[in-house]
Formats: sequence, C-alpha cells, structure tokens
Amino acid sequence: MSIVTGSSARRMGLFFASLTGIYALSSTLLEQFCEERLDWQGLVAGSVAGLAAASIMPSSNISLYLAWKLIELVYLKSAEENLVPSFSHAPALLYALSTGLMLYVAIVEPHNLRPQYLKFLDEISGHMVRQINRYPLDILGLHSSRTFPDFFPLHLDRRFVSKQFLETVLIWV
Repeated sequence: MSIVTGSSARRMGLFFASLTGIYALSSTLLEQFCEERLDWQGLVAGSVAGLAAASIMPSSNISLYLAWKLIELVYLKSAEENLVPSFSHAPALLYALSTGLMLYVAIVEPHNLRPQYLKFLDEISGHMVRQINRYPLDILGLHSSRTFPDFFPLHLDRRFVSKQFLETVLIWV
C-alpha cells in the first residue's frame, strides 16, 4: 500500500497533474491572448509546463524521455511539412547510432554511464563488457579501468593474442 500512498507516488502524481494543468492553462491563456489557435502556442505551452513540472519532479529519466519525445515530434512535424528530409529508416538509424554510442561509452568510459545502463549492457553481452582490458586506455587519461578495477586478463589464450600486444600492452600494466 505504501507504493500507492508513498511520497514518491504523490510526487509523481503531482508531476503529471502539474504538467497537464500548466500546459492547459498556458495554452488557453495564449489562445485568448492571440484570439486564435496557432501551432506555435503548443510548443510554448509545453515548454512552460515542462520547466514548471521539472522543478516538482526533477527525475532525469523522465526529463530525458520527454526531451527525446519532443525532439522526435519536432522532427516528424518538420518532415511532414518538408522542412527537413524524411528517411524511411530513421528510427532504425537512430537506434543503431544511440546503441553504438552507448557501447562505445561502456567500453571507453564506463564510469560516465549510469550503473543501470552499464549493468544492462553487460548482461545482454553475456558479461563481456566487464571482461574488456581497459588498462591500456588508462594511459590516455580516460580512467577506463575505474569501474572494473579487479579485472585483468590473466588467462589469455595465446592463439588469439598477437605478439605485439603481449610485448607492448601487458608490459604497461
């Protein structure tokens, strides 16, 4: 029962109520002020509601989701009006780019990822993300091994490791 009546549930309810309430109020005020309904009024009302609601529920997860949905809607509306080029496979391309970026960050700078994202990427890769030798990247000042400091490739299969790697990289560590 505390899930429904707890303070986080009340804050979430207050967040969504204020988001819709402030949007409706500012949209109505803009409509009355301009004496007609214009397309830009929704953008202004949504921005005002988003900023006001963000002060009530400053959850970065919800804020990021809403921001990306806004960007998606602006792109779709702009493509509908032929202001920007339309791609038939745009969602797949966006997914591929964002997944590639997340995996890059998981390998090179895992300390800059949220722990939930890093855990998810590690689990879907069969725990291979944690088995990457990041110590050579530390030389570049990236602090890549900070997240997984206990891992070091002790049992390297020499069939899959070059002589150059053994002579250069393993000497550094």
